[in-house]
Amino acid sequence: MRKNVSLKLISVFALGLFINSTYGQDTPKLVPYFDNAKSKWGYQEFSPGSMPKTKIEPRFDLARPFSLRAGVVTNSSLAVVKLENKYFYIDVNGKDVFGEKFDFAGPFSTDEPFDFKVAVARVKVNDQYRLIDSTGKRIGEQSYDHLSDLKGGLIRAKFGAKYGFIDLSGRIRIEAQFDLVGERRCVVQVLADQR
Repeated sequence: MRKNVSLKLISVFALGLFINSTYGQDTPKLVPYFDNAKSKWGYQEFSPGSMPKTKIEPRFDLARPFSLRAGVVTNSSLAVVKLENKYFYIDVNGKDVFGEKFDFAGPFSTDEPFDFKVAVARVKVNDQYRLIDSTGKRIGEQSYDHLSDLKGGLIRAKFGAKYGFIDLSGRIRIEAQFDLVGERRCVVQVLADQR
C-alpha cells in the first residue's frame, strides 16, 4: 500500500513538473491530485503566488490531465476520469459532459494545436473501439479491434488480424495489410507519405 501511494505521489509530482514546463509560470494550472484519506482522485488549481486549491473534489478512481486549447486549460477543456470501472469525460467544473460511459476512453488530440474543432478521442465499448469528436459525437460508423493515438495525422487501426491507418474523419488512408506496425512517429510518417 505504501509503495502504491508513493508511486501516485511521484506521478503527481512528475505531472506537475510537466505542466509547469508546458504552461509556463504565469498560467493557472488545473491538475489531477490523489487524496490519500479518501483514496480518490480530484483536481486542484495552481496559480502563481498562491497555494493550490481544490477545484473538483476527489471522487474518481482515476483522473487524467485536461485537454489543452491553444496550450492552456480553458472552460471548454475536457478530461478523462474513471469511476466504478467506467471511463467518461468531465468539464472543468467536474460535470459529465456526454452522459455516456466507456470501457476505455483516451484523451482528445489533434494535429492542429490551436484548432480543437478537429480533435478526436478513441473510446472502447463492448470490446470495439471507435472515434468520437469533442462534442461526444461518433465519427463514422466503423468499429475497430484497436486504435492507437493520433500520430502524424494518422491513427493506427486494427481490423481483425491486420493493421492499417485512418485519418481524423475515420476514413481509411492505408488499407489494413500489415501484421504489425510500430508506434514510433518515424514509422507512421513513412507510411503517411504513401497517402
